[in-house]
Amino acid sequence: MAVLETLDSAVTDLLGQWNVYSTALATLLVALVTYHMVLSGRDPDVHPLLLARQTVPSTVRNPGESPVYRAHGAPHGMPLATGLGVRDPDAPKWSRGRDGDLRDVWRQAVASPAVRGRFLTVHGSQNVVEHKLDDLTRQINIVGRHLVDAGATKVAIYLPNSVELLVALFACSFYTSLTPLLVPFDASNDELVSMLDASAADAIITAPGTFTLEAVVKALPSLRQIIWVVDPGNRHMDWDTAPDSVASSSVKSDTWHDIVANSHALIGTELPPLDPNSQPHDVVTFCRTKAAKGVEVVSFSHANIVAGMAGQISAIPTRERLGHVDLFLPALSLTDIYTLVTTLVAIYSNASVALNSVAGPTVDLELACQGVAPTVIVASSKALAKVHAESMSKLGSPLAKWSHRMATSSLDSEGIFPSTNILSGCAAAARPIPPSRHSFSATCAS
Repeated sequence: MAVLETLDSAVTDLLGQWNVYSTALATLLVALVTYHMVLSGRDPDVHPLLLARQTVPSTVRNPGESPVYRAHGAPHGMPLATGLGVRDPDAPKWSRGRDGDLRDVWRQAVASPAVRGRFLTVHGSQNVVEHKLDDLTRQINIVGRHLVDAGATKVAIYLPNSVELLVALFACSFYTSLTPLLVPFDASNDELVSMLDASAADAIITAPGTFTLEAVVKALPSLRQIIWVVDPGNRHMDWDTAPDSVASSSVKSDTWHDIVANSHALIGTELPPLDPNSQPHDVVTFCRTKAAKGVEVVSFSHANIVAGMAGQISAIPTRERLGHVDLFLPALSLTDIYTLVTTLVAIYSNASVALNSVAGPTVDLELACQGVAPTVIVASSKALAKVHAESMSKLGSPLAKWSHRMATSSLDSEGIFPSTNILSGCAAAARPIPPSRHSFSATCAS
């Protein structure tokens, strides 16, 4: 009885001291628990049983080893998914799709007018130019035919991130006699000469003033065609006439806009027909080495590229995969193979793509995102580390720091990628760039 009397006395004292402050504190406590347990309840983005839910274990395993897990789409006894699974219109209904190549990426981008993505070129912080996909398709045909008619076989693409770079790459894919050579735009004049000489390039697509023309023509006797990609403000100048120092060479000089304008009415938007017996050449990139030569030529087949695309697509959770509502911004050079593959995934997924010349391992993401609000960004680890340091320095108030602590706890302990919380408004000043759904770090390029 003494225990019950003591308990009754404690409850009486507690309720006797109850006031409006007690009610407010109890209401706040119930609201916090309800918000945390009910309203914000969500499965982790990386579920603890993700492997068991999304894969099939092998029926046979070695002693002392775990079984081999494979995806439901490629169970044991079936070949692994090595590409995009492209289904041709005349293919049997239950046949396995083709792996595909870069030609299928562009065909998918222009296949459905209802869900087409957009291509944007960002000039500064205000001028954003949109390119129609039909116009880009026509440019693919025009540039590809021009290079073939000029007798080119190995086309060096020496450009910053731009639609012209992508158009030239797809032109070399559709016109299978052409081999694209992706030259890093930050290469010095000596490195450029070394790369072009190592690859035996016979055509260059580049911007004026990016290298010493005389040195390249002298060091590259195989060169026969140069296509200048000229900004609109400089198109009144004569770019077709070669300087006196190289006038005696056999190099022909043309401008991109003149080539497109002269053939605009003659060449349509119908892509070359699909020929399964004609395969495009490898995509050639260059890797700087410490050897005496300084440059290593690295070739990626279209099978390598589409396999990388398939891996990128399957690695993203289904509800977070790219779509036509996304705006994709590569803040690294498209000559980097990881950035290129991820950009091709965005194009294949009908996402919009924004391009500007602000791209590199140490790029300022705040400048790169001016004029657009990307939902997906590809950046180097150095650029992301810089953004993180700048953002942390702006978390001045205790509420802002607590908001960051809540987001970090959600990511660390619950496995949920944080979006917003009740204190996110207090930390809004710490966001140097528009919030994005994804930020992919290409550590191999940093």
